[in-house]
Amino acid sequence: MKKVSTTELVNTYFDLHLDISLGEDREDQLKHLENQMLAKTSNINYIILRKKGIDNIIDTRIKVLRNEIKRLQDRQNANKNAWNRLKQLIMILVDTIGIPNVSGNKQIKTDLESYTVVNKSGKLEVTNYDKIPDEFLAYELKYKLGEIRKHVIKEGGETEYAKCEKKKELVIR
Repeated sequence: MKKVSTTELVNTYFDLHLDISLGEDREDQLKHLENQMLAKTSNINYIILRKKGIDNIIDTRIKVLRNEIKRLQDRQNANKNAWNRLKQLIMILVDTIGIPNVSGNKQIKTDLESYTVVNKSGKLEVTNYDKIPDEFLAYELKYKLGEIRKHVIKEGGETEYAKCEKKKELVIR
């Protein structure tokens, strides 16, 4: 027996109603057609339930993966924090027992690596944009922060419009 599409069932249903309204006796065919349509509806309900089930499975997997991503991000942050603490301890060790190198920075050399504590200028912090000289302005009305930083460092790390504090940093080669 050939399967009938939902569209064909609906078209036949309307045709039968038209025939019945014109006085034809087709009630048995209409009943049979309604039963076929109910069966289709049951199939559609099954498909809808199956789709909802699949959606729930996917949502659950997404939730599990999000939890795993969060767990890995937390682990990554803990690893970064541990490394930063270790770097601080190494810097204390180098500051305590290190020998000054040619540049005057304290250093510890091993067979594998050398650990040097250097004073580098940190991130530029502009304290007053209005007092920055025009020579550091870009055409786009942007401040040339890199050049300002170099100038502020050249001026001793602080000007009336910006400052760039020194910070210790560990260099491993």
